Amino acid sequence: MGADLYGMARRSTALETAGGRVRTAVWTLAHPEVGRTVTLVGTFHIGHTEYFDELSALLARLAAGGAEIHVEGISRSDAEDLSDWELERLAEAAAWPEPETAGAAVALLHLDSQGAKLHLPAGARNVDLTEVDLLRRVGWKGYQRLFAPEAPPARAPALGPLARAFIRAQLRHSRSFDRLRSLRRSTRRRARVVLDERNAVAFAAAAEALGRHDVALVWGADHLPGLARLFRSSGYLVHREEWFEACRL
Repeated sequence: MGADLYGMARRSTALETAGGRVRTAVWTLAHPEVGRTVTLVGTFHIGHTEYFDELSALLARLAAGGAEIHVEGISRSDAEDLSDWELERLAEAAAWPEPETAGAAVALLHLDSQGAKLHLPAGARNVDLTEVDLLRRVGWKGYQRLFAPEAPPARAPALGPLARAFIRAQLRHSRSFDRLRSLRRSTRRRARVVLDERNAVAFAAAAEALGRHDVALVWGADHLPGLARLFRSSGYLVHREEWFEACRL
């Protein structure tokens, strides 16, 4: 079945928020001629344990059916040509706490993180830019904006509703915030690297693997529209979507 039958050709988001519910999409694309299938598994990096259990079960089924699993994640670099400055900056960043587990949502809203709760099948491949790739593309200030820890969240239970309201507003108005931030050249460049360039890396690895197997890509939901466009430009059609509830805010 073609993508247009489901209106998927015009879909621009794989993350929905309504009534405090946060849901992410899983899109299945198939090539009508070569017979390969690509599954784009959108994730929200924090959520209830049940959410990650459902996605883990989905990935296990895909792997059991022969799909190769590719997972996003900025990886450490094995490059030997790092400058002293790059080594110092990456050593500093290595001491930062993990953003997923240190954030207010995990601390105050009793949510879990993808890194802790999503179980990947054996043989899953990390396909992404490396730390030094990202540092060289966005610069140190951009790297800090992406990964540097914010002030530790207050632990008082009374702040839970405030954190909940703040995160809900961020999600609801994220596109408006993105448009405002995109007026700055440095922000536009950072967005191109974080979304477009990483999507290109993911697509290239998947295109190579599709010569052997079906492929499933596990990426943050913001990446799915761009990834879907890349695969559709290669003849793949979206013929199914599922939605998974990450949490209620």
